[in-house]
Amino acid sequence: MTYPFALWLTKQPNSEIAFMVALYGALLVFGRATLGSRSWSAYLLTGLLAGVAMLIRPIALGVGFFLSMLVLAARTWRWSSRIGAASAILAGNLLVVLPWEVWVYEQTGLVVPLSTGGVPSMRDGLTFAVRSRGFREGTAVPADVRELMTAIDRRYGELDSVGAIVSELRRQWRARPRAVLELYGLKVARSWYGTDSQRLEPVIFVVQLFYGALCVLGAWKAWRLGGRARIATEGIWMVVVYFWGMNLVGLTLLRYMVPAIGLGLVLVPGIAIPIIGTEDSSQAGSAKGHTVR
Repeated sequence: MTYPFALWLTKQPNSEIAFMVALYGALLVFGRATLGSRSWSAYLLTGLLAGVAMLIRPIALGVGFFLSMLVLAARTWRWSSRIGAASAILAGNLLVVLPWEVWVYEQTGLVVPLSTGGVPSMRDGLTFAVRSRGFREGTAVPADVRELMTAIDRRYGELDSVGAIVSELRRQWRARPRAVLELYGLKVARSWYGTDSQRLEPVIFVVQLFYGALCVLGAWKAWRLGGRARIATEGIWMVVVYFWGMNLVGLTLLRYMVPAIGLGLVLVPGIAIPIIGTEDSSQAGSAKGHTVR
C-alpha cells in the first residue's frame, strides 16, 4: 500500500492496473492449483487469465509458456499430469489470444504478435540517451556507450524489423564488444529505476533501494521457512526474472517492472515472522510468570 510507483499508476489511465489484476489472478490460480488441487480446469483458467494479461500488456507474451514450462519441470508429478496441466494453460492462452489474432489478420493481412510496438521499443532501448524525443531530460551514460548509441541512431530508419536490429547488434558487437556489454549492463540496472522522461531517476533509485532491500529480506526469510513458503518464493522470483529479462529487450523502464515488484512485496511481511514469534513467546512467558506469582 505504500509503494509509491504502484500508487502513481493508479492516478492515471495506464494499462498496468488492469494488467496486474489479470496477471495476479493467473498467478494466484496457478499457485493454488500447483500446491493443491492440480485441477486441469484451474490450469485452463490460468491460461485464460494469462491470455487476458497478454492482450493488455504484450510484455506478458511468454507468461503462459513460462508457466507451462514450470509445470513440466515438476519432477514429482507423473508425465501425464504435467503434460495435461501444461496443455490446459496453453489452450487457455489460445482461447483468448487467437480470436484477436484472427481479427487483426482479417483487418490488416498481417500476423501481429500482440503488438506492433516491439520494433520501435527495441530501437528506442538502444538509443535512449541520444534521442530526446522532445521530452527527455537526458541521462548520463559512459562515453563509449554514447558512441555506440550514436552509431546505431545513424541507422535508425533502417532498423525496421527484429532481424535488422539483431544484425546491427552483431555488427556493433564485432566492432565494440565492451560498449555493447556496458549498454546491456546499464539496461539491467535501469530496469529498476529508469523513466521515459529520464526525470528524477537518482531519487527513484534511492527509493528503489529501500523497497528492494525489503523484498530481498522478505524473500530470504520466506525461503528459509521451507515448504510452501519456499516454493512460493522461488516461483515469485522466477516471475521477477522473467519480467526483468523481457524489460531488457526493449526500452528498459521501471514502469514495466512494477507488476513484478508487486509480487516481491508480497513476501515482505515475512520479515516480521521472527519478531512476532519472539513477542508471542515473551508475552506467554510473562503471563506464565504472573500466574506463578
